[in-house]
Amino acid sequence: MKKNIFIILLFVISFANSQNLKTILLNKKYEIDFIGIDFSQAKLVGTTSDFKNPKRIIKDYFPRWNNMFHIDSDKYKLTKYFYKKKLIY
Repeated sequence: MKKNIFIILLFVISFANSQNLKTILLNKKYEIDFIGIDFSQAKLVGTTSDFKNPKRIIKDYFPRWNNMFHIDSDKYKLTKYFYKKKLIY
């Protein structure tokens, strides 16, 4: 019985038509939603005197750095680097 279920699953999976990352990234027709930079694993290098107010960095600088791609979109042409015609911010 287990062998039959396994064979059926292999059959279904082999004919499943899904998107893969290569198709999405290389096809210019697919649009990308650019949400921003992930700072969850960010590590800032410096001394404690360099970072006197860490909450200000999190609440002020991180959002500004994320918004710079949207505000200065002419300067940072993400469509060029992602090979896309359109990028949604």
